[in-house]
Amino acid sequence: MRLAICDDDEREILKLRDMLEEYQRQHGTESIVYKTFSDPKMLLEDWNRQEYNAAILDIMMPNMDGITLGAEIKKNWPETTLIYLTSSTDFALDAYGIHAERYIIKPVVRDMLFEALDYALKSKNKVSRYFSVKTPSGMMLVKHEQILFIEMSARKMVIHLTDGQDITSIYLRSTFFDTVSELLDTKCFVLTHKSFLANMSYIKSYSSSNLVLQVNKDSPEVFVPISRQHINSVKQSYLQFMARGRED
Repeated sequence: MRLAICDDDEREILKLRDMLEEYQRQHGTESIVYKTFSDPKMLLEDWNRQEYNAAILDIMMPNMDGITLGAEIKKNWPETTLIYLTSSTDFALDAYGIHAERYIIKPVVRDMLFEALDYALKSKNKVSRYFSVKTPSGMMLVKHEQILFIEMSARKMVIHLTDGQDITSIYLRSTFFDTVSELLDTKCFVLTHKSFLANMSYIKSYSSSNLVLQVNKDSPEVFVPISRQHINSVKQSYLQFMARGRED
């Protein structure tokens, strides 16, 4: 795994180096190649030459804060695992708003960092899962992470993708629930209405009537309705999803 670390405090960099060396000794089955940066702009320049699988970012840095840096990384390399380090909880919502996977309060606790690295390795090695859709032009396979939300319209399924495109199925003979049940089984998707399914990885916020989805900070917000019948189940599913740390 290729890992980028960005922190303007050299003492923090040295602590992370020591922890990474210990992690490597304990987990020698797959190596972690890492590079450290004190300047976010230097990290981005280097990233354009060689991509990284994960990044450990300090939030409070001069010139460019870690939230802005993370948003830029996710915009261009959306499958990157982001791990934030900070001395304050004030930016937690901002971090999760750009789909950061871990948020660690300083001083960094060894076990928390190791768990975050375990997750990053697992994400790197995870094989993409696909959802099959019968369309008028034939069968199509869609990666789970490409699905923003799905709706049923006139007995056809419309899959709204993260890149703004839509895929429309042929006329469905089965129910919407039965058709999307395999997605529900992953625990990453939630049924918000009898005709709507949303990918919880892209939830920015929610209310009693809508989910607000956003792929990244530069993409438009999308509103998915929540029916009265599904209010409690949506809340419970999302809390469980967040508690798992977006692992699925």
